[in-house]
Amino acid sequence: MCAESLRSGVPWPEPDFTLSPYTGYTRAHWTAVADDWLLTAREFASPGHALIALPGRPSWSGLWSDRLEGFARTFLLASCRIAGASGQDPLDLAGWYAEGLAAGSDVAGVEGWPRGVGCRFPPAGLNQPIVEAANLAFALHLSRPWVFDRLDDGARNRLVGWLAHHAGLSTWDNNWSLFPAVIEAFLHSVGADTGGLRGAGRVAEVEEWYAGDGWYFDGRDGNADYYTAWGIQPLLWAWYAMRDPHGAAAARNRERLGATAAAVAAMIAPGGAPVHHGRSLTYRTAVLAPLWLAALEGCGPLRPGETRGIAGGVLRYFRDGGVDQDGPLPPGWRGPSPGTVQEYSGPASPYLAGLGFLGLLLPPGHPVWTATEEGHPAEDGDRVLEGPHWIVSRRRGVVRLVNHGRCRPAYWHPPGTRRDDPHYDKFGYSSHTAPAPHPDSIDGHFGLLDDGGRPTRRGPVLRSLTTGGLAASLHVPEVGGVPLAGVDVTSATLIRGDVELRCHLVRGAAGRAVREGGYCVAHDTPPETGSGGRCAWVSAGEGLGTSSTGLHGWDAAEAVEFPVGNAMGARCAVPVLSGRVDGDLSVHVSAHLLGVAADDGVVVPEVRVDRAGATVTVLWPGGGAPTRVDLAGLRRDLSGEA
Repeated sequence: MCAESLRSGVPWPEPDFTLSPYTGYTRAHWTAVADDWLLTAREFASPGHALIALPGRPSWSGLWSDRLEGFARTFLLASCRIAGASGQDPLDLAGWYAEGLAAGSDVAGVEGWPRGVGCRFPPAGLNQPIVEAANLAFALHLSRPWVFDRLDDGARNRLVGWLAHHAGLSTWDNNWSLFPAVIEAFLHSVGADTGGLRGAGRVAEVEEWYAGDGWYFDGRDGNADYYTAWGIQPLLWAWYAMRDPHGAAAARNRERLGATAAAVAAMIAPGGAPVHHGRSLTYRTAVLAPLWLAALEGCGPLRPGETRGIAGGVLRYFRDGGVDQDGPLPPGWRGPSPGTVQEYSGPASPYLAGLGFLGLLLPPGHPVWTATEEGHPAEDGDRVLEGPHWIVSRRRGVVRLVNHGRCRPAYWHPPGTRRDDPHYDKFGYSSHTAPAPHPDSIDGHFGLLDDGGRPTRRGPVLRSLTTGGLAASLHVPEVGGVPLAGVDVTSATLIRGDVELRCHLVRGAAGRAVREGGYCVAHDTPPETGSGGRCAWVSAGEGLGTSSTGLHGWDAAEAVEFPVGNAMGARCAVPVLSGRVDGDLSVHVSAHLLGVAADDGVVVPEVRVDRAGATVTVLWPGGGAPTRVDLAGLRRDLSGEA
C-alpha cells in the first residue's frame, strides 16, 4: 500500500528505512519521481510532442527556443528512465519521445525546431539550439536502441541533418565547446558523415582547462563551479564512450571523474544541501551526475551505499523544499527564487536536473541499489582543493566553501564591462546560505567605501594560491567597473575548527572606510539579530546561526536585516563589520562562524599584528602552536614583485 500519490498520480512507494536508513529512498522512489516530473511536463506538450511550452518567464532566446528546450531537457530525464527500465516502459516514454523527434526534426512542419547560429560577440542570432542539440545527442546515446533505432528512415535522416548542422557551429569558449563535440560523437556512432568536424580538437582544448582535484575551469579564463559536474564531465564521458572508450585519454578522464565525484560529495551537507555557489543553480540535482557516472564506470572513491545515500539526500532536500509540489519544476533553488536565475534561463531550464538521474542506468541489481544506504561520514573535516583554490569545510551540519579562485565576468558580458556576480565574487559560500538580496552584495564581501558610501567590488582575482590549510588571493578593487589606481587587496583565509579567519592587507587606500560582511542567514520568519562591540550575530530557524567578530582593524559591528528574502527564506540578515584603512598598508582580521548553534561554546582566537611587517599571529583557544600569516609575503608572491 503506497503512502501517497505524487502530483501526476504516480504512486509514491513506502519508504524503506531498512535498506535506506537515512533517506528511506530506494530505486523505486527515483523512478517514481522521474515519472512524476515527466508526466507533469507532458501536460504542456504540443500535439506532435516536439515542443513543451512550460509556463513562466521566457528566456532571452524566446518562446520557440524555450519550447525546444522543454522537449530536449525532459528527454534527458526520459532517456535515463528508458535505458534503465530493462525493457519495461509503462508510460511509453520511448514511443512518445520518438514521435516528438520525428515532428521536431521536420523543420518545415508546424512543430519544427529552430536552427541555431554560431556564437560570436555581439550575438547575431539564436544560439540556444546548439545546447539543446547536444542534450538530444546525449539522450539519444543513452536510449538509442529504444528511441533512435525505432524511427523510420525519413525521420532518422531529418534528425541526423538537424544535429549535423549544429555539430559544425562555433561556440563560446567555455563548456559550450563540448556541445558540437558530443553531437559529432553521436553522429559518428550511427554512421553519419562527420568529415570536416573538429570534435577531437574541442575535447582536447577542454581537457587543457583541467585545474586539478577533479575540477575544470569553465573556459581558459573562466570560473570554477558546478559546470564541471553538469556541463563538462557528463559530456566528456559521452564523448569517450562513443569515440574512444579504451584509449589513454578515456582512462585519464575516468581518473578525473573519480576525483570530481569525491569533490562534489564533499560539497554536499549531511542533510543533502549542496553548497550554493556558481550560476545555473536551477539545475539542482544535475550536480549528482559525476557521482552516478563514477559508479557506472567503477572509478569512484565512494562505496555503493555512500553514493546512494548522498544522492538520495540531495533529491530529498529539494523535494522536501517543495520543488515539485505545484506543477513543473520552477526556476530557482528549492522553490522559486528569482535571484538564483540567470537571464538565459527559461521555464524548461530546470529540467537539466535529469542528469541527476543517471543512476537509473544502473540496473536494479547493482550494488548502488542493493547495498545498505550510508550517510555522510560522521566526522567533521576540511578538504583543500588546490586546483580551484577552495577550502571545503564541514562543521555543525553545514558545508562552507572558502573561495579564493577566479572571479571573471560572464562570457555574455561585452569586453571591458564588469557586472557584479554574487554567485562567484564572495569569499565564502555554504550549503545553508545564499547571497543577500542587496545591490551592494554585502555578504561574503570585503570592500572599500567612497565618500558617498558606495562600496568597491572585488574585481577579477588576479592570482590565487593555496598552501597548507590556507587559501589566498590578490585583487584590485573596482568602482563602477573601473579599477582603483594604486590600490590592491591581498586576502587570506584559514579554517581551524569552527572558526573561519579572514585576513586582508589593503595597500594604497589610506583613510578610506572599509566594510566586511559575513554569511547571509535566511528563514521564512524574521531572523534574530544582535551586536555588541565588534561582534554581530544572526540566528534563524532550525538553530542555524552565524556571527562575525572584528579582531583587528575593525571599529564596530551590526546586523543588517532585509525585508525580502533569498533562495533560503523569505527574510534574511547579515553580520557586518566596519572600520577604516589605517595608513598605506592596513591589516584587517575577522573571525566568522556558521552552523547549527554556531556560537554555542565557540571561542574566537586572539590575534597579534605586526604592522611594519604586515604579519598576523593567531593564538588559538585551547593552546597549541600559533599560526603566522605573512600578508606582505603573500602579496609579493601573488603580485610577482621582488
